[in-house]
Formats: sequence, structure tokens, C-alpha cells
Amino acid sequence: MGAVLVGYALLVPVAVLLLMSGGSGSFDGAFAVAVPMWLAAHQIPVEVDGRALGVLPLLPTAVVVTVVAVAANWSVRRLGCRIRHDAGPVVASQAGAAAAVAVLAGALLPGDVSVTTPWASMVGAGLLAGLAAGVGVLRACGLPPEWSRRLDGWPRAASSGARIGAAGLLLSGTLVLLLGLAVRAGTVAGSFAGLAPGVGESLGALLLAVGYLPNALVAGTAWSLGPGVAIGAAQYGPFDVQAGPLPPFPLFAAVPTEAVPLWGALVLLLPVGAGVAVGLVCRRALGATAPVRDRASAAGSAAGATAVGAGIVAAVAGGSLAGGPYDPVSLSPVGVLLAALVLLGIPATIAAVGIDELLGRRPQATRGSAAERAAARREGRSRDDARSTGSDRRTGPARRERSTPERGTSRDRSRTTSGDETGIRDDPAGEDREAPARDRPSRPSSDGPSRPRKRDAATPNGSSPGGTGRGPSSRTEREPGPRPRTVGDLVAQKDREHADDPPDPAPEQTDTGRDEEDDAER
Repeated sequence: MGAVLVGYALLVPVAVLLLMSGGSGSFDGAFAVAVPMWLAAHQIPVEVDGRALGVLPLLPTAVVVTVVAVAANWSVRRLGCRIRHDAGPVVASQAGAAAAVAVLAGALLPGDVSVTTPWASMVGAGLLAGLAAGVGVLRACGLPPEWSRRLDGWPRAASSGARIGAAGLLLSGTLVLLLGLAVRAGTVAGSFAGLAPGVGESLGALLLAVGYLPNALVAGTAWSLGPGVAIGAAQYGPFDVQAGPLPPFPLFAAVPTEAVPLWGALVLLLPVGAGVAVGLVCRRALGATAPVRDRASAAGSAAGATAVGAGIVAAVAGGSLAGGPYDPVSLSPVGVLLAALVLLGIPATIAAVGIDELLGRRPQATRGSAAERAAARREGRSRDDARSTGSDRRTGPARRERSTPERGTSRDRSRTTSGDETGIRDDPAGEDREAPARDRPSRPSSDGPSRPRKRDAATPNGSSPGGTGRGPSSRTEREPGPRPRTVGDLVAQKDREHADDPPDPAPEQTDTGRDEEDDAER
């Protein structure tokens, strides 16, 4: 009920301005005038002095739909946003409140205004409020998980394409309307001046024009699709013009009354462009590698949904206009549906599927999008890393043993002696420490069993030939001589030191060297 009251409160200031433009305005009269305006906002036809008025403005309808959707969104969030438990009560409450108020408002109308069919007003108001509440609930809670899973794939791509198609048709109607107002600007200004010569009348005419502006956009869309607009016995379209009397209203003055040139048929390129956009969106949503059937289904479904929506809106935007020479105002809803289905569906299917695949030709390989190329590079690097990791696991230890040289110099190896269990090494800091002797098994050769590694020549107790195992190094300590005074003395001292040093022993032959000798012998 809160949404109903808010929608009614928003219409009261508009009623005040309309009454002031007519020279008589009071708050009591504004509240009374707002009642039929609320019915008109719910697209409920009324009769004024026995004359049916079915061409109702769409802008108040958009305002009411927005208010109900926001109210339903807020309500379902307060209840916990459980789609199965809370959505039904919220939608039912909004629809029931609108239906009940529609029946009450029909009974409160002034004597010269009445509702054509009371039961239709109840059903229409409830249906409109229920649809708006459903939109608000879905925006708050989303679809149930099982519905979302079923809609994955081409149905979700079709919904995206339908939104693009609706926006494209609306843009087409906007461009056509702006072009008509610009070309016939003089006629539009004359119609406005004749309808509202004073300031108050101008304000009222301006409010009515703004309220019917969405109807004019839908009429421009119908004109761009080809069926055009029918006003009474007159017909106005890009291919056929049958002139007739027009209502003295500024928006009707934008309708071209003369024959349209041949280049006017180029207006059909606007919906065709919208169809191409629909196809590209569906193709992008599914991916270029998606099956042709899915892409064609998405494009066709999007075009069909857009065409059905355009036909429904065209039917709502028209209606009876109080009898006389201007009745009825028709936007050809069936023609709009068929034209939108053709002009959007064919380009959308071609853009989504591709010309080569439609003709049965195999498309040439392309480089793909930047995202696809980046994914391919990442996949290639992953395969290379996995291949190199597996190779390292199979041959890594042996390759590292062969490729890693032994650390230390030949002089350090000559100082290391081996015993039965431990070996003694000279620490770089000058302190000796024991380290376990690690005997590495040699590789078996192809012509016989592997030979054990030869140990260094040593005494039984592990000492070197020159002394005990923990004795001093083979190099003798030398007392420092006199400090050199000249460069010649320094050179001579270095020569003497090199002459006194014993020659380094031959480096120990490694397993790799033995393997190479065995290979050379074989």
C-alpha cells in the first residue's frame, strides 16, 4: 500500500500545475484530479463526457513502475531476501493493493469521468504492479540456483542480446523523432503557439508533451521499422503516406505529411544495425568456439524477445482518441512485431554465426582476441613447465652429479685424506674438523661391474705420508724476511717464494674422468 500512496502523492503536484494552467487551482481539486491521473498512469482507459480516451501517457506509467519496483526491492530485503519464501508474498501484496485501489478509485471519480470496464481496471492495475514488483524482487534476490544453472549458456546470452536490441530500437526511435522535430520545427512551433497562447496554457501544454514523450519515441520506432503511424484514416510511414487531419498537438506536428524520398528508406539501417549489435553481443557472450546451434539460438531468441516487447509497447502506446477524425491512434503492433523480427533477427543470426559457417565454408584460422591469445600463451607455458618438471624428476639427480664440478682446489683435495669411516679436512679458518667420508657409488659400465672408487694413498691410521693424521700441512712454515724497500726487492721476494713452494700434486681423478677413459677404451 505504501507504493500506491507514494505514486498518488507524486501525481498531486502535477495536477496542481495543470489546474493552475487552466486558471483555476485548489488543493481539493488537485486531489480529485490526481485520482483519474493515477488510473491513467496504470494504463486504465477512462471516458470523459462519454468519449473514450485510450491514448494514455507512458511517462507516468514509467514512474509508477519504478516506485513499485523500489518498494518491492526494499520489502524483500527487509524480510531476508529468500526468493522462495519472500518473493511470493511481496509480489502478491503489491499487486493486490494496486488492484484494490483501482476499484476504489473508479468509484471515486467525478461524475463526468468514468472507467470503461471496472473489472479490466482491477486486472490491469494488479498486473502492472505485479510485474513491477517481480522486477524489483529479482533485482534484489536474483534467480533461484537451479534456474540460474538452467539458464547458463545460450539463454543467458539471449537475455543480454535482448537488452541490446531494445536499447537499439529505442535509439532508432529517438533519432527519428529528433529528425522530425528538426525538419518540421516551424510547424511544431506554430502548433504549440496555437494550442497555448498564454503562459499558463504553455505550461500545461508543456507538461502534456513531456508526459507523452515516450509515446512519441515508440511512434518513431514504429516509423523506423516501416509500419509507421496511423491517425484516424491517415497513414504515415517511410514507404506510404496518406495524409489526413492531425490533432493540434506539438508532437503530432513532427509527423511528415509529404511523400518521403527514396533515400528515406535508409532509415531501415537503424534497426538493422541494432540487429548486428545483438548478434555480436551473443557471439561474444558465448565465445567464437561455441557451437553454431547455440549462437543461432541465442541470436534468434534475443531478436524474438525484442520484437515481442516492441509489439506490446506499440499496442499500449496507441488507443482511442475520443472519437472523431483522429480516432484511433494506432502504431500497428503486429506490423512492428513482424518488422522487428525480420530486421533484427536476420542480421543478428548472421553476425552471431558468421557468413562462412552459414554458407558451409570452414573459417580460416585467425589469431583470435587478445584474451584468447593470452590464454593460449599461459597454457603453452604450463605445458612446458610440466614437461621440464617431469624430465628433471627422471634424470635430474644423475645430470646434476655429472654437470656439477667438485668444489675446492686441487690443493684442498690433496689435504683431504680418507680412512675407514672418517676423513680429516683443513678448515678455511685454520681449524681442522672431521667430516664423514661419503663414498659415492660409481656408475655401472656397459661391459662389466662397476669398479670401487680408489682411495688416496694413506697410512693405516689415516695419516698422510708426511706425518700423522692431525699433523701440519705438507707446506713448511717460513719466517718472514726483511720488508722490501723497492719494487725490485718485492719482485725478487715473490720469485723466491714461488721457487720454495712444492709443486701441487696431480688432481684426483673423478668418476666422470674414469667413465670417459672407459668409453675411450671401448
